[in-house]
Amino acid sequence: APAPDAGEAAAATAEQPTAEQPAAEQPAAEQPAAEQPATEQPATEQPAEEQPAAEAAPEEAAPEGAAPEAAAPAAEAPAPAEGEATPAEANATAQAQEADTQKADAPKADAKPKQSEGKGAAPKVTASREELQVELTPELARACADYVKPDRDVHNESAALEGAVRILSDRLGRSPELRGQVRRLLLRHGLLKTRPGSNTERQGRYKALTKLEVPLKQLQGQRLIQLRQGQRDRALSTGIVIDEGRVLPKLRASLGRGNLPAYDGLLDTVARRALYRRLLPMLEEDVRLLLKERADDEALRFIGSHLRQILMTPCLGPRAAAGLDVDARGNWTVAAVDFRGAPIGTGVQIEVADKNAFQLAEALGAYLGDTEVQWIAVGSGKSGRNALKALRPALAEMGGEGFATVVNDSGLSAYANGELGRNELPEHSVQQRMAVSLARRLQDPMLELLKVDTKHLSLGFEQSLVSKANLKRVLSDTIESCVAQVGMEWSRATALQLEHLPGIDAELAGKLLAARDAGEIDSRQALQASGLLTEAQYRSTIASIRFAHSGERLDRSGLHPEQYELARRIVEATGRPESEVIGQRGGTKGLKRGEFELDEATWRDLTRELSHPGRDPRPRLRKPTLLAADTDPSTLEKNQVVEGVVVSVSNFGAFVDLGLEREGLIHISEITRRYVRDARELISLGQVVRARITDPGSQRIGLSLKDVPEPEREDRGPRRLDDRPAGRA
Repeated sequence: APAPDAGEAAAATAEQPTAEQPAAEQPAAEQPAAEQPATEQPATEQPAEEQPAAEAAPEEAAPEGAAPEAAAPAAEAPAPAEGEATPAEANATAQAQEADTQKADAPKADAKPKQSEGKGAAPKVTASREELQVELTPELARACADYVKPDRDVHNESAALEGAVRILSDRLGRSPELRGQVRRLLLRHGLLKTRPGSNTERQGRYKALTKLEVPLKQLQGQRLIQLRQGQRDRALSTGIVIDEGRVLPKLRASLGRGNLPAYDGLLDTVARRALYRRLLPMLEEDVRLLLKERADDEALRFIGSHLRQILMTPCLGPRAAAGLDVDARGNWTVAAVDFRGAPIGTGVQIEVADKNAFQLAEALGAYLGDTEVQWIAVGSGKSGRNALKALRPALAEMGGEGFATVVNDSGLSAYANGELGRNELPEHSVQQRMAVSLARRLQDPMLELLKVDTKHLSLGFEQSLVSKANLKRVLSDTIESCVAQVGMEWSRATALQLEHLPGIDAELAGKLLAARDAGEIDSRQALQASGLLTEAQYRSTIASIRFAHSGERLDRSGLHPEQYELARRIVEATGRPESEVIGQRGGTKGLKRGEFELDEATWRDLTRELSHPGRDPRPRLRKPTLLAADTDPSTLEKNQVVEGVVVSVSNFGAFVDLGLEREGLIHISEITRRYVRDARELISLGQVVRARITDPGSQRIGLSLKDVPEPEREDRGPRRLDDRPAGRA
């Protein structure tokens, strides 16, 4: 490599000073070599023949996929004697030496690239070798002749020019202002290109993404997640490119104005070399990091939305229910629970083989006849859905209003075989524990799912794409938000519910339950006076803890104690006593929001809590009107309104049980009028839907949730927390 002072001198020749910056004001590094003292030469400089191979190589390495630069002819060609070579002869000699070097360094036609595509490496788009080479014209040869110094390893004009190009391109690549400009241009006008990766077995899954060319600014979060998954599976390889016509003028302007026309080709080559070998390789990593952060944000947002949808699944509420677990042989294990969730006996096992609907009805009636069970829950797996085909005819034979539906069975086996399940139901077998848990998931899905580790809830492959710390934070925040929104009744609160409230851990939850069992806490004021909660913990959690038997009526609601004074003003404005306002539908009717100077959201929350204190915000399950099992699908009509139960949910839609052999399909585009990236954010397992038939003749009956007429309202049962199932450890 040329000596620093000689190369910078040649660079100063190529970059003419402008009118605003005279030559005398240029930095010392840009002054000609002749004006610099000889003592500035580095003390560690060695002759070319004594330098190691690694030190004799150029300072900057070309990016992967780019052709190597022509080596400067240093030791190969002797320096011409003074006065024997003209600039034209030096130019011809340098070009001949460069041709020999290029011929020696050129890769063979059948040689394989060093970078293997098997690792899913992104394709690098660089300029060709010819575009990054500088042609030594007579004008440049004459300009560089004064800086040929063999004692400093600059033996000819070509070496001096090469050093000047390297210094100028490096100077452009290190400019913070220029980096920012190119980064903004890359984000605004850059393109993401994809090509197939090395894993041919999984390329079919990403067929739609193998030849993608999309602007970076148009990449949505879900598409970025798919691309990251494809790269993780080594089925895709991506690269970021930009039209050089948008970037090169910025780099060219950074080289100064007023340069001589004879040097335009040289400066264009300097700009290209700085772009392809300095700026793009570095900025591409920055852009990829920004895209990764955008994809992580979308993945975390989806995971949080999906978990919230699972936890806030519509519930049956305080009603007796039964769960049915199917073993490997197809036999049933049925277990019932009362309206508080306490098991009724240990259940019964029914052998299904060679039994008709009447015989199954007799077996079920012998166990459920003395109970008030009208709902039976089965798992959403394949065995559970197959059991519905035999269970519903058996319930029809029993008469009455019995109904069978599916619930989310994620993590069911882990709970039944785990320590928590054994401690909670020690007298039950594994199958009986699973049946009891299915029944409880029908009554209160959140309370049962809190017993399961979130990794068993099937939240999607997005969990593997984000960091564990961010994933843990989002899951914890979502669970705390859902538990706080639903709230709990103090006398039946469980340790799992308390420890998932904001600011409360397992140890503090145990202390609170011990104080409750001792009868020390029976109101919000007593809880604050107990000293178990700090002021911050009390303010964060007290609105979620309700006291159904407190002397203060507002303690039974979800209002924060700070809102008590405002709530009492509203009650006084009605002119009626608290007993006729709190807990009575329409108790605040006739009052106007403007009289209390409240915003719409605060007014709505206050009036709802006064009319329905302690109401569970989750919707209640209702029995859908399924089609008769013997209905001929050919008789179904377009736009006919039907009801069903969601038995499976995927990212593209939901499958609905209509009571027929054929299931219905709600495509993601038919869920709502607004854009939805994943159906699992809006629909959950076991949800009862009212849909409109769009395609009755397809393999799966096409359904739509848009433009469906509203049904007549009906009483869905109690929704207050004091009527909810009893808490379970």
